[in-house]
Amino acid sequence: MKTHNQTKTSRSIVSFLLTLSLALAILIPDFAAVKADNTATSQSAPLELTTAGNAWSSGFSINVFIKNASNTPIDDWKILVDKTSFTITSIWCTELKEDSNTYVITPFSWGKSITSGSSVNFGFCGTGSMPDTSDFTLKYYINGVEYTNGSTSVPTPTPVVTPTPVVTPTPVVTPTPVVTPTPVVTPTPVVTPTPVVTPTPVVTPTPVVTPTPVVTPTPVVTPTPVVTPTEPSGAAESGDDWLHVDGTNIVDQYGNKVWLTGANWFGFNCRELMFLDSYSSNIVADIEMVADKGINVVRMPISTELLYSWSQGTFPASTDTSYNNAALAGLNSYELFNFMLDNFKRVGIKVILDVHSAQTDNQGHTYPLWYNTTITEQMFKSSWVWIADQYKNDDTIIGFDLKNEPHTNVGDIKIKAQSAIWDNSDDPNNWKRVAQETALQILAVNPNALIFVEGVEIYPKDSIWNDAQINTSAWGGTNDYYCNWWGGNLRGVADYPIDLGQYQDQLVYSPHDYGPIVYNQSWFQGAFLTADDAEASEILYNQCWKDNWAYIIEDGISPLLLGEWGGMTEGSNSLLELNTKYLRAMRDYIAANKYSLHHTFWCINVDSADTGGLLTRDEGTPFPGSRDLKWNDNKYENYLLPALWKNSDGKFVGLDHQVPLGKNGVALGTTQQ
Repeated sequence: MKTHNQTKTSRSIVSFLLTLSLALAILIPDFAAVKADNTATSQSAPLELTTAGNAWSSGFSINVFIKNASNTPIDDWKILVDKTSFTITSIWCTELKEDSNTYVITPFSWGKSITSGSSVNFGFCGTGSMPDTSDFTLKYYINGVEYTNGSTSVPTPTPVVTPTPVVTPTPVVTPTPVVTPTPVVTPTPVVTPTPVVTPTPVVTPTPVVTPTPVVTPTPVVTPTPVVTPTEPSGAAESGDDWLHVDGTNIVDQYGNKVWLTGANWFGFNCRELMFLDSYSSNIVADIEMVADKGINVVRMPISTELLYSWSQGTFPASTDTSYNNAALAGLNSYELFNFMLDNFKRVGIKVILDVHSAQTDNQGHTYPLWYNTTITEQMFKSSWVWIADQYKNDDTIIGFDLKNEPHTNVGDIKIKAQSAIWDNSDDPNNWKRVAQETALQILAVNPNALIFVEGVEIYPKDSIWNDAQINTSAWGGTNDYYCNWWGGNLRGVADYPIDLGQYQDQLVYSPHDYGPIVYNQSWFQGAFLTADDAEASEILYNQCWKDNWAYIIEDGISPLLLGEWGGMTEGSNSLLELNTKYLRAMRDYIAANKYSLHHTFWCINVDSADTGGLLTRDEGTPFPGSRDLKWNDNKYENYLLPALWKNSDGKFVGLDHQVPLGKNGVALGTTQQ
């Protein structure tokens, strides 16, 4: 069992609603008599400002939500805060300036406009007393006219001086380095990416159960130094990086083909509600290393339970790792999520958000469906719509993987009602129906997002789901269903394709595939045992890949995102040689299908029990801020690097048109790379 040497500290949860009923005016020209000043007609247009904060003995964190509940769009806004009783130490999603008495908080260009019914939000951490209603003054603009609530005058602000300025939507505040203490926690294994049920039953290795996260305690007195973030050479311009599908390619707004070549980074689906490598390293340094190594997109698992909590204004605490990451002190899960997004944006990495499980649990992915007795189908859909709407003006998140690995119940006897199916029925467990309906609801609020739809585990050979129970036993089974990895069976697309109507060019199908250490499938046996690499590739293609998912690009249906692949590359497992043979075959198949077959490698995390990660505690290369961890050179250089997007100069190609991908990459630009 994972243990945490931490002390629980009670934190007060403060939520208060400030409703500002403001008379907004719409500028109306006076054609009868031209006046020297603007004339306006008064119109009631209340703005709702809601805050949710957490306070502890020495500080606080607070999120501010501004909703335009009127019928009039707001062109711009700013908030003035009396600073006499507190000091802001970090802020996200906005810019901060100050004079001697007042903080001035202004939005980035992408957050200035608030259309009718829409919301914006930002947050900050500080020391001292958390601000209350009387400390806020809101100024906003309609057609160039300024409106004010409150009496604080507008100061002439000067920029806040930080040790290392970062040109980024969210500057990372760097504390003064102190003596590095002995690491407090060394975690044990966590999420297993893809166990699978096949004709022969298998006991899938599972991570050790991790205790429920403690309430974030007061930051420790002597944190380890935070690595100063490197300054990017470009600035992100939100809205210019949205992607769509053209045949079997994914293209940018200029029609240029792009190649998504990335990796998975889990943790927000787990009870800790954070990237688990934060236990052992500086997470900002990890993010920078990932960018420098050419990973242009991160698939980021999360749970419906967490998304739904956020949508209801509840922000659960993440496990505190401020002893390694002082900048994270006091951040709740939503604040921490935004902190990660801002740092991804700063180094040119895009994000695919993946609902990995219904409930927040380190083993939640083993449950076969997207709903259970607690999480309903409606909660699943509404959570997706909420997060899509929340980030519709931020193209850091370029797409949504609707549900990780829909599959069947455990055991040889499959119960149809408990398993994910794929057809045109109205059954509650019909994944095709739910995926299509959810995608359409998401695209109604954010038509620019890519939608990634995974497959199921089994599919009937006659395409008809008419068995209440299905015997898949190798000894007594009926052998009338095709079996594959969880989420890896997309045979149903040929019979029952997803139909998104006017949004069809946002759809990408997404299988998962693994090697024999995860489970020794039938195609890893027989001739595969002695096959050379070319022969092994043919075996895998003919016995698994072609009919389960490769036909989708071959028949011109859609591009594919191989959402998970990877595996052990070191150790003493008896199947290691076969596993690396598989990895070479998949690596080469991906490279041979550049632009049509996109991929996110499993995984970055150090503690994936049956695959290992790009971060390791064993042989590898340390890097600044890695502390207990190293970069796994063998796994990266031999299996992932050859399948990453590089230009003719050998530079990694990012997916942001302005911000280069780390230190060794380039921005996408406006012409084909």
